[in-house]
Amino acid sequence: MKAVCSHIVSFDLNKDTWTAITAPWACSYYMILCNNNASAMLRCSDTDDARTSYTMQPWGWFFYSLPALYKRYRFALGDTVTFLKATQEGTTVTVEFYN
Repeated sequence: MKAVCSHIVSFDLNKDTWTAITAPWACSYYMILCNNNASAMLRCSDTDDARTSYTMQPWGWFFYSLPALYKRYRFALGDTVTFLKATQEGTTVTVEFYN
């Protein structure tokens, strides 16, 4: 049997509220690959503090790579890894998670 080292997930985004991007399994890395309509997206680390957000430009991507030194995986199943918000209705983003 072939070992799986990544998991690809799609998340529907909203223009009015932040969407929590959650780990589908225990992992250490993730990459925001693209969205379905090539629109800009907003990314933040704290939905209560506008200073923690920025705009990901159309066709932009983001990769988080920071292994945990004190445990096997940085994120547990269900952990929120970041928050995203659409700038255009009907936006679906694709995120790949790596162990």
